[in-house]
Amino acid sequence: MSKKVNTRKPVVADSKFRYVVAGVLIFVALVALAYAVSVYHEKDQGEKDWEDTAEGRMIRGASQTPVDPMYRPVLIYRYRGTNRPAFTAVGTLFEDKNEPLIITVNHLFAKKFSNELFVIRFLSPDAHTVTNGIESIVYRPADVGIPEVDVIFVRPGFPKLVECLSEKDDLKMETTKGFLFKDVTISGKVTRKLKSLVTGKEYPVIGVAKNPQYILIEYGSKSGESGTGFTDEFGRFYILSGSTRGNGMDVSFMSGPFFDLKSHY
Repeated sequence: MSKKVNTRKPVVADSKFRYVVAGVLIFVALVALAYAVSVYHEKDQGEKDWEDTAEGRMIRGASQTPVDPMYRPVLIYRYRGTNRPAFTAVGTLFEDKNEPLIITVNHLFAKKFSNELFVIRFLSPDAHTVTNGIESIVYRPADVGIPEVDVIFVRPGFPKLVECLSEKDDLKMETTKGFLFKDVTISGKVTRKLKSLVTGKEYPVIGVAKNPQYILIEYGSKSGESGTGFTDEFGRFYILSGSTRGNGMDVSFMSGPFFDLKSHY
C-alpha cells in the first residue's frame, strides 16, 4: 500500500508568515499616519504663521458687511512674470465723479518696484478673487511740491507699469521726540477715535507727530498694513502710513485728515 504524502504547509510556518505580513502592514500604516500628522502639523503651522501676517490679519479680521458704504478696502499685490503676487499694502476704493479711484500710501510705489505690476483684490466676502489692477497714477502730493505727504491716488483697471518715484518702500519713525501725546483738535472738534474701514474696530487717538505731521493712534500695525483707511467720528478720512513705539505703547501714525475725499485732488 502506497504511503500518502502530506501536501499541507506546516501550521507553524503559515502562522509566522501571517504575523510577518501583519507586522509589515502595521508598520506601513504607522509610517503613513506619522507622515500625515507631520504634513498636517506643518500645514497647520503654516496657516498659523500666515494668520499672523498683515495679509492674514486683514483677510481674517475683515468685516463681513461694509464699515462705510462710501468706501471699500482692497488688498494690493506686486506682480512680476509668473511669480506669485506679493502682498504689499492696503488701499481704499471710492467713487469720484462716477469714476472709481483708490487711495493708498505713496511709498508703495518705490523706485525699486518700477518693473512690477500691481494687482488688487477686494476684501470679504470675495477676498480670494483677484479682480483688477492699477492702471495709472492720478495724483500724488509729491507732484505739487509736498513730498512729505505719504498719499497717492490711483486708477484701477487693466494692470500696467506705472511710474514709481518714491525713494522709500517703508515708512518708519526713528525717533519719537516729535510726538505730542495730547487731545487732538481739528477744525474746532476734538477727535477721540479712528475706525478701521477693514475691521470696523475703533482705536483711541493719542496725539500728533510733527515734521512731518501725523495723527497718532494706539494700534500696533504690521508691515503691509500701510494704506489702510480709517474714519473719525465726523466722517473725515485718514490712511495708515506706518507704526512705531512711543510712550510705552504701540503707535500707528496716520496721514490726514482728508475732509472731503471725493474732491480732494
